[in-house]
Amino acid sequence: EISGNVFKQLYTAAELNNLTPEDMELYDKSLVRDREVINMMDYSRKEGRMEGERAGRTAGEKAGRAAGRMESLELVAKKLLNLHFPVIEIAQATGLSPKQIRSL
Repeated sequence: EISGNVFKQLYTAAELNNLTPEDMELYDKSLVRDREVINMMDYSRKEGRMEGERAGRTAGEKAGRAAGRMESLELVAKKLLNLHFPVIEIAQATGLSPKQIRSL
C-alpha cells in the first residue's frame, strides 16, 4: 500500500506539471474551497459538541437541584417524624407521600 501511495503521489505531481496556468489556478481554488468546507465541517462539529455539552450540563444541573429539593424535604420530614408529628400532616406540609415518609 505504501508503494501504491507513492505512485499515486508521483502521478498526481506529473499531472499537475502538465496543467496550464489557468487550470492550475482552478485547481488551487478548488483546493482552497475543499479546505474551507473541511474547516466549516470541523467547526460545525465542535459547535455541535459544545452545544450538546451545554445542554447536558443544564439538564444535570436541573436534576441536581431537583434531587437537592427532595433531600431537603426528606430531611424536614425526618425531623418532623422525630418530633412525633403525624405522617399525614408531614405529607401535607412537605408534599411527600405517606409511603415515602414511612420509608425514611
